[in-house]
Amino acid sequence: MRSSIAWIILLIPLLSLAQRRNAHWLLGDGVHLEFIPGVPPILHVPTGLVTSEGQSVISDLQGDLLFIAGHDSVYNALGHCMPNGQGPFTMEPFGDVTQGSLIIPLPGSPERYVVVHIHGTTFEDWPKATYSVVDMSLDGGLGDVVPGSRWTFTDSLTEKLTGTPHSNGSDYWVLLHEWDTDEFQAFLVDGTGLDTVPVTSHAGSPHDRIFILPDQNNNFQGQMKFSMSGERIALSTSNGGAQPAPSIVQLFDFDDMTGQVGYRMTFPGHSRSYGIEFSGDGSKLYVSGIDSVEHYLDQYDLGLDDTTAIQNSRDRVYSYQYPGDPNIDWPGAMVLAPDGRIS
Repeated sequence: MRSSIAWIILLIPLLSLAQRRNAHWLLGDGVHLEFIPGVPPILHVPTGLVTSEGQSVISDLQGDLLFIAGHDSVYNALGHCMPNGQGPFTMEPFGDVTQGSLIIPLPGSPERYVVVHIHGTTFEDWPKATYSVVDMSLDGGLGDVVPGSRWTFTDSLTEKLTGTPHSNGSDYWVLLHEWDTDEFQAFLVDGTGLDTVPVTSHAGSPHDRIFILPDQNNNFQGQMKFSMSGERIALSTSNGGAQPAPSIVQLFDFDDMTGQVGYRMTFPGHSRSYGIEFSGDGSKLYVSGIDSVEHYLDQYDLGLDDTTAIQNSRDRVYSYQYPGDPNIDWPGAMVLAPDGRIS
């Protein structure tokens, strides 16, 4: 969580750039971008929705906006909370979550979508995940959360939430990371919904559960992303409070048939990293963060032959000195746009 964002924050974790599912984006101050093939992005201002972190947006196959999943609640295309869309944890201190929501089409049900939220209720009750189903045939075609479809299915989590298609071409995987351990939890989503029994993998470094104010260790924060192919995962942890501290930035392999995660490598030398993203072809990895008072964007060449060569390919492609408080105004998250650019 951060009270403001230094870079444009785009937390729209859609699973594919195909078929215009991610044609609409919402940015941090109510700005609405629409992507149409062959033309520059269209700016719609204002939207009436002021967002910060953790929102997801989904469109239909033609690129028409369907609905928005906020930190805890679900909103229709008009920006109104759905009749049954109000979540149970709206006033939680973990309202701002790095990757607080994820929307997935329910396989075999064109009008239905799975929505996963990450949220917690107190500083001692660390983030948990809830599942619900949105049916776009309800409320006169504006959509609504199906009554009784919301429940909590796992807890003791970090703020990392992402997803990718299954190798069978119809189902999906939802991936979470447990706090204070090295455990990944992959949940299968098929035509019956979300299987609450995860495929677990132990890989990489533990995301230590340390929270000592004001010099807090924020291992629960930071992005986790799949490559477009679904074969790789990268993650970062901010891991810093009032003073810069080393972050965890790691790369993993993913088996999109079994849901298993395997460790590949660590990228050393990062301080307070937060955002992470792959290039469209998966050949480059980008990491954003803050080193002392310098905000940075680093690039790695994943196409090189060995781990050392990839680690040594680090290129600081952008940096700047931010005039605000570096402990508040951090570089934000990153996402791959439909036009192939990263924001």
